Amino acid sequence: MDADEQDAVWVAWEDPEGAVSTLRLARAKGEGEPRTVDVGAPMGRLPSVTAPANRIVLAWLDGQRIRVMRAADADR
Repeated sequence: MDADEQDAVWVAWEDPEGAVSTLRLARAKGEGEPRTVDVGAPMGRLPSVTAPANRIVLAWLDGQRIRVMRAADADR
């Protein structure tokens, strides 16, 4: 979980579906409901998210490899 420059909180989690978990990402700000962001439903585990300078970065473990996905500010 991390906050961006607009004080929105970003959360990543594993959504268990069968043998492999699908990763999910959501953004929440203020009193509103979290908004799920489409990241193409990658499979893996142990997701982590950070929100540095106009970017969202999602990293996760895919077997023995670490995968990283970056999203532009426009995707917020």
